[in-house]
Amino acid sequence: MTKTNASRRSISLPPPLVEELRLQRREPLQESLRLGPAFLRTTDLAFPDKAGGPMDPARDWREWKALLTAAGVRDARLHEARRTPATLLLVQGVDLRTVMAIMGWTEMATAQRYAHAVDELRVEGARRMGAALWPDALIQVATLPRNEATIK
Repeated sequence: MTKTNASRRSISLPPPLVEELRLQRREPLQESLRLGPAFLRTTDLAFPDKAGGPMDPARDWREWKALLTAAGVRDARLHEARRTPATLLLVQGVDLRTVMAIMGWTEMATAQRYAHAVDELRVEGARRMGAALWPDALIQVATLPRNEATIK
């Protein structure tokens, strides 16, 4: 289910994720067979609540917080997880326009808000620029701390 009709689009998924989603859909389907008419079959959700309807946002939030705690990572708002796929795509070398299409973003401002320029990307950018300008040199990127950014 999308927020708006304009949000509906075809997406490409890695085959292992497609299989995981198929496995996830089996549980609600089995529950609907077990409960019969008591199961709300008003939507076709992969992650429904126990009755088959949309998941309660409070439950989603609680499960997110539990996952963060179990993983031993810093606390974060669920909304912040939207940044992760964009950042991972950029780290994998996917160009920004393609990342925007995958994420469903039409405005560059949205991409700038969500897609972090991580150190790995900055280093790779410097390496590529060095290779373009000095094609015969072995390029090793030097990262200067912010307080030492002046080259002496």
